[in-house]
Amino acid sequence: GAGKVEAVVIPALGLRRGGAPRRLFLIGPDGSPLDDYLYRLVPYLKAFVQADETPRTVCLDLAEEDTQGNECRRFFPDGTEDPHVATNPLEADVDLILTTFSRFRELFFGSGGVHALPAVLLGTQEQPPRRDLFFFDEAHSYGGDAFSRFHRLVEFLFAQDLDVLV
Repeated sequence: GAGKVEAVVIPALGLRRGGAPRRLFLIGPDGSPLDDYLYRLVPYLKAFVQADETPRTVCLDLAEEDTQGNECRRFFPDGTEDPHVATNPLEADVDLILTTFSRFRELFFGSGGVHALPAVLLGTQEQPPRRDLFFFDEAHSYGGDAFSRFHRLVEFLFAQDLDVLV
């Protein structure tokens, strides 16, 4: 209720670095009501679209077992939106990924435990590299095992010179 999430999201998504917007991974604890984040943050994304006339995409990344799949929406400068964007949350044009800790680990390590994320973070030769931000919200609520995995993951991200906020 104090605006901690907004204090991270607004500057992170509004900031331009080298002409490329940041991509923000907002990672909540398992069982987080991700649609609450969506409800709170979509108005800011829409405002950024209007301010810089650049489409923005938000992806609510649900577990693969979820029958709904990922809910991704793209907002356009003319005020329209595409509520059914079929995209992987790691696509280059996604600006905000809302996910849980367990699901983020699945995305991060990919199948077979192979680390996949840095390859998608680098962008293509046509695109300037993005400076992604990994924001772990409510990390204090993780249980013992989850906190241990969280600690190792944050150490790894930090060692890769990636931006982390807890």
